[in-house]
Amino acid sequence: MHTFNLDDDEVAQVSRLLNKLEPGFIPFDVLVAIARLTTMSTIEIIPYRKRNGKVEVLMLPRDHDDIFWPDALHTPGSIIRPTDTVETVIARIKEKELSSTEINDPVYVYSEVRKTERGNEHAQVFVAEVTGEPKVGSFYPVGALPLETIAYQRVMIARAVADL
Repeated sequence: MHTFNLDDDEVAQVSRLLNKLEPGFIPFDVLVAIARLTTMSTIEIIPYRKRNGKVEVLMLPRDHDDIFWPDALHTPGSIIRPTDTVETVIARIKEKELSSTEINDPVYVYSEVRKTERGNEHAQVFVAEVTGEPKVGSFYPVGALPLETIAYQRVMIARAVADL
């Protein structure tokens, strides 16, 4: 038996309000509340290039006012919306996070369940070779990622590029 901090009327009220939302994009404050209570599904793309026999990863800066990882560096990714397919998520990541930086088709590497500052996530992890000059971010050698790199991503990156 679970104990909740809500009575039956409050549970009904929360349910009614959530049922007003259409599947797809979720307002940020609602997303934060839901992420704390569930496991969110995500797709992560690790953009890379090889220079002088070493793998470098394209890292992007998070906003200064990001509530979970302010000013941190990360690889691009997105929460999977109920209206998404894998292809639409990848297209959104390419357009919005990578600013249309040219990459080869992402290749699936593995999936993981992890705890993050936002909540539990189930991530599908892909790698994609960058084919031109990036329009955002900077490349860093996998063995020398900056201190500002989100901690759980260090492990994810190392595992994903191990066989490149």
